Amino acid sequence: MREAYKARHRKLVAKRYNEQKKLQSSLLNTLAAAVIISAFVFPVIREGNFSSIFNKMTWFWLFLGFMLHLIAVKLASWLKSED
Repeated sequence: MREAYKARHRKLVAKRYNEQKKLQSSLLNTLAAAVIISAFVFPVIREGNFSSIFNKMTWFWLFLGFMLHLIAVKLASWLKSED
């Protein structure tokens, strides 16, 4: 009986931990997508043409977006087994 209680408790703790990590990963992934899209959209809106898309700031924002995505993937790899 005691082992069953411990197993249920361990599953519940893992499930709560996993939900937090999934939410954090999802938040970072959404933020990364917004940053990457903004890297292309804002220069076009600001300048009015497509020739200003690939300047230094665009590369910076693309790099930042991909780094956020990699951090989100790393967070997702920390999920615990619920068995």
